[in-house]
This record gives sequence, C-alpha cells and structure tokens, in this order.
Amino acid sequence: MRALDKFDLDLKYRAAQQLATDRLMVPGILTDEQIQQVEAVGYTVEAVSDLSQVAVERAQEVSRVNRFSEARGISAFEERAVMGYMTAEEVESALINLQILHPDLVTLIELPHHTWENRISHAVRVRAGKNENRIGVLFTGSMHAREWGGSDICMSFLVNFINAYRANKGVTFGGKIFTAA
Repeated sequence: MRALDKFDLDLKYRAAQQLATDRLMVPGILTDEQIQQVEAVGYTVEAVSDLSQVAVERAQEVSRVNRFSEARGISAFEERAVMGYMTAEEVESALINLQILHPDLVTLIELPHHTWENRISHAVRVRAGKNENRIGVLFTGSMHAREWGGSDICMSFLVNFINAYRANKGVTFGGKIFTAA
C-alpha cells in the first residue's frame, strides 16, 4: 500500500482488506488516467461503480441563487432550505445575516486557515448571558469533500436553536425534546 502513495490517489486505506497473502483490496476513487497509471505498473483495478456523472447529478441538487443574501432570508430558513443544498456562498451569507439579526447572541470567528479553494471559513459562537465560564459544545459540518448536507444540517440546527431561544420555546431534535430551560 505504501507504494501507492507516489500516485497521490484518493484511496481509503482504513477500508483496505487483505484478500490473500500477496493481495490487498484498497477502495478509492480514481480517474481514468489514474487507473491507467496504476495498471501500467502492474496493479489490477476493478471498477465497482462509474462516478463520472455523480458531480453532474449533484450539481442539479444545489441551489441556483443565494437564498440567504438578505437578512430576511434567514427568517424563512426552513422554507428556503428545502430548495436544494446550500452553496458555500449561501452558508457565508446565512452566517453573516444571523450575526446581523442577533448580534447579542451570534459571533462569527474567522478561522486561521483557508480552504483548499482559498475560501475563508468561520466558526460561530452562540452565547447568551454574562456567565463566561460555561462548558461549550462544538458542532462541525462539511469538513471534507463530498460530504453533502453537513453545513445544511448545522445551519438548520443553528437557526432552530436561536429561534427557539428568542421565542422562549423548546426544540425537538431526533425525537428528543429540549425545554426552553
């Protein structure tokens, strides 16, 4: 498996299986060119699925417009969010508008490292009250490529959480009820 490192492939080493003493199966996602490269040096490649159209199909599931470019878009988050996966631009707009609408609760923190595409990433701190010595909870989403929906789920949680706090109402997540207290 170490010999495969020189090809810089998208392999899932943790899912590798030893099929025989001298035979391993290492799943991954390879382009046609990468398949040719590894086969040229003696590896056997078995294509399980053709993913060439996945990006095209997924692009159809992404919003075509920034639904959250204005602050009022956040107030209709649930209705707008079902219109397709959020783009990176929409996530940023939604976070900025949450901070504008709730400056006493929401603080955006610019993270020190940019994404692979040189985008700025943010953390969001939600805090009410004066007690600063509380235990915090960290939620993350969309940390890796091809993880669709992670940021959408985090944004939905964040909006529902803030709305419930403002209305002094409880919330239900996964069948569990959390009271306003």
